[in-house]
Amino acid sequence: MNSSNIYPQMLTVEAAHTGCRETLYQAAMMDPHTGAQLSTDEIVALCNDLIEAHTNAGYPIF
Repeated sequence: MNSSNIYPQMLTVEAAHTGCRETLYQAAMMDPHTGAQLSTDEIVALCNDLIEAHTNAGYPIF
């Protein structure tokens, strides 16, 4: 029951450690709420926007 929340979190950590955007996209797509509300293209765009916002704020990850 908790795995639907745990696996996306684990992928997010992996993406942060490896710097792999594809892993981040997969994590967002596996999230139950995000996957239910957004299309694949919208999820990728959202992730890219968030990465850009964090970079502009001085917190680059990728």
